[in-house]
Amino acid sequence: MGMRRCVNSGLAFGLGLSLVVPAGAAASDAPSAPPPAYTGVRFALPEATGGRPVGSAELHLVDRERQDPWVADRARELMVSLWYPARRTRGCPRQPYMPAGVARSVDESGSFGLAGPGKVDWAGIRTEAARGAPADDRRRRPVVLHSPGLEVSRTLGTSTAIELASRGYVVVTVDHTYETPAVQFPGGRVEFQEPMSGTEDLKKVVETRVRDIRFVLDQLALVRRGPGPDARRGLPKGLDKALDLERVGMYGHSGGGATAAETMRVDRRIDAGVNMDGTLQYDDSDFLPVAREGLDRPFMLMGKAGQTHLDKASWRSFWDHSTGWKRDLSLVGGQSLQLHGRPVVRTGPGRAPGPTRRAPRAVRRHGGPRTQHRRPARLPRRLLRPAPAKAPPGPAGRPLVRPPGRAVRRLITHGTEGPRTREASGARCSPGKGGSPTAAAAIAFR
Repeated sequence: MGMRRCVNSGLAFGLGLSLVVPAGAAASDAPSAPPPAYTGVRFALPEATGGRPVGSAELHLVDRERQDPWVADRARELMVSLWYPARRTRGCPRQPYMPAGVARSVDESGSFGLAGPGKVDWAGIRTEAARGAPADDRRRRPVVLHSPGLEVSRTLGTSTAIELASRGYVVVTVDHTYETPAVQFPGGRVEFQEPMSGTEDLKKVVETRVRDIRFVLDQLALVRRGPGPDARRGLPKGLDKALDLERVGMYGHSGGGATAAETMRVDRRIDAGVNMDGTLQYDDSDFLPVAREGLDRPFMLMGKAGQTHLDKASWRSFWDHSTGWKRDLSLVGGQSLQLHGRPVVRTGPGRAPGPTRRAPRAVRRHGGPRTQHRRPARLPRRLLRPAPAKAPPGPAGRPLVRPPGRAVRRLITHGTEGPRTREASGARCSPGKGGSPTAAAAIAFR
């Protein structure tokens, strides 16, 4: 009975003359080759802590009005995953961590540098999300967009996406085709990364990604309005009604973080953003426009150890020109790759790292901001500590960080920025020994 309520949730649609067909029905695509018989290990992802069951769907988006900038004579195509609070999940299959074609590519390329070929059964790993489960449409849900780093698959953002969905958000993760190692399309077709280097290619990357995200927002608006019976037949029941496109946030890692900031600069549909360790410059002297102009809406910088607006030129320029609420968090002892899913992958089969699980549980106990941005987010004191006392003075001679000894409790307050907000800029999130800040990325949009 439950299985009949789940749908084959892949869908292809776009602008202009785009077709609307279920994801396994693209006649022009070659049949998918059977996945290899792996003997490697399968690991378990961390369990979401928000308390809501999570559903998943995939969209194949085709922009017929835009030629792909990396491949000649081809319309721009994207694969997008949606993670959302589900009304029920009984009888629905669990969503694979990655499709078979991408799993094969990851395995052959060395499993993110973690293991040799055949050591990990990537195709056999399942998430806790229920594929095609009906959405909980009893209320509209704020939408959060995610853009991965350059040469990084959207798959590595899965744990954070599911965590956010379990807390009441619709999360949309995007693969930017030809900028990530492998993207699988309906029918099993896999497109691989194109070679790119130099400043001009980086500018093309940012421009393309911004247009990708804006196109995704356009398509979500069509879903919300209900573009027609064919399109609705490919989506989980209730998902269109669950989207609240009046409340949109975006976060990204590395190049995805730069994409979040730059997209906010040109598109006011995005209300708040987080940049996880993404530089805002093409080279030493050429900054992104958003670094030169700043933003007037809430934005948070999250950096690896030693990367803050105090010592990163493009971040400092962005900070100085931004008039909206802002915060700069530095991960003590952290590295850039710890700001997406790799720490979860590194833990091996069967268990998640301790601090990754402890952090969201602690946040749940201590409360957090409401979606309407009326309540400040809070982290337990043991997970945050003040930045060092010695820091360059602020514009009016005030310190840019609070002195040691004062509890850093406010993480997100989406109100009008005042002097207290500007001064409280140096909170640092420490995951503890061997920890992962995967959950910290989720905190920003709770």
